[in-house]
Formats: sequence, structure tokens, C-alpha cells
Amino acid sequence: MIKKMPEIMIFTLGALVAAAMMIAASGRHAYDYYTIMRWLVTLICGLGLYISIKSGLKYAIWITGITAFVFNPIIPVHFRKATWNILDPIFAAMLLIAIILMWVDRRAG
Repeated sequence: MIKKMPEIMIFTLGALVAAAMMIAASGRHAYDYYTIMRWLVTLICGLGLYISIKSGLKYAIWITGITAFVFNPIIPVHFRKATWNILDPIFAAMLLIAIILMWVDRRAG
């Protein structure tokens, strides 16, 4: 069994949950929902960044790094709700692309 498999599984499951939360974020939610989403996205993207750097996946490094930066809860990036409604699905799709890149790399390696 490949050593990085558990890391990729954790990233995959977390990224799927994060992507679902980003897609659902266009609805009306309590402020806590968005805070939890920011923490989850940032933590999962941090793991994805670690895996990507370790594996040398250049596109996944950019995807997870930029996503972690935009969603970080420590120094938040502020946009209007209408802008987030456009960005959230784009970043959700980017996370799905990062998942695919990592799984393709795992199978190739």
C-alpha cells in the first residue's frame, strides 16, 4: 500500500465536504456556518498543499495555496455576498480538480 494513501483519503473526504459547504453557502446561513466553512477549507487546503508539495504537483500547489489564502479565517479576505456567490462554486470546482490531480498522481506513482 502506498504511504500517502491515508493523507489523500483525508484530503478527498475533507475537500468534498468543503466543496459541498461552498456550494451551499449561497443560501441563508448563520455567521457561524461561514466561519466553520473558512476553517474547514483552510485546514483541508493546508493538508492538500502539504501533499502537493511533497508530490511535486504544481497545479495542485497553486489550487490549494490560493484557496487556503482566500478562505483563511485568521486574516480574512472580505468580499460582498454577491461576489462570494460567484467565487464559492469556482473554488469548489478547483478543489475537485485538486482531488483528481492527486488521485491521478497516486495511480501513476
